[in-house]
Amino acid sequence: LFKQSQSRLRYIADKVLQSSYDMFHREKNDMVDHLSALGLRHVGYGVPIELFGPFCDSCLQVIKPLIDELPKPESTTLVWCPADRAHQLAERDVPMHLMVEGFRWSLGLVSRVLMRTIVEGS
Repeated sequence: LFKQSQSRLRYIADKVLQSSYDMFHREKNDMVDHLSALGLRHVGYGVPIELFGPFCDSCLQVIKPLIDELPKPESTTLVWCPADRAHQLAERDVPMHLMVEGFRWSLGLVSRVLMRTIVEGS
């Protein structure tokens, strides 16, 4: 499905991680300007917005096992999930769960800004 070189795929993966990080560390207006410019380039590349959902899902599938491999504390106490308070987690799993949810949120926001720019720019 991916018709580019392996080095290009790694470049894109690096940019995905950088954009996710930047969502938490850059000024909002700078980030929106950066993503809008990237979205306009996607218009020129002819990227269909239908591919953003599966791409985000695949990024999450890659990151989850990496986060699960991180060392965990020994506690087995159950606590309510701090993100939504809708379910309980083992206390030792809370940091990992929040890492995945933070990545999911930032990646979703990046993709929504890009998709909006593509729809408005085309």
